[in-house]
Amino acid sequence: MDNYNGWSNRATWLINVWFNPESVDDLNNAREALEEAKNNCPDFLRDFIQDNVNWDELESCFEDEEEEEEEEEEEEEEEEENQDTWQSMGDDHGDMRKSIKGYIKDEDVKE
Repeated sequence: MDNYNGWSNRATWLINVWFNPESVDDLNNAREALEEAKNNCPDFLRDFIQDNVNWDELESCFEDEEEEEEEEEEEEEEEEENQDTWQSMGDDHGDMRKSIKGYIKDEDVKE
């Protein structure tokens, strides 16, 4: 496998240079634009066009980012659930303090 500026080949590197994709959607748009341009060029020129872009390599860059984003979202949801749990426990403790208020002095109860 060739190595060109950190990519498997020059064509793959050029996708980043010319299209600068920031998501899988951007990558798909670039792919469609290239296919359309290739289909619209004269037949004799099409023979000179090499389609050796490593799309899998490009997509794998975004899959890693998507996995990281999903993990962050899951952590945020878990944190929110923990906050809800602690808040509900706080309410329960408030109710317990009120129910035992009659057994201890008022100045010992902090609300």
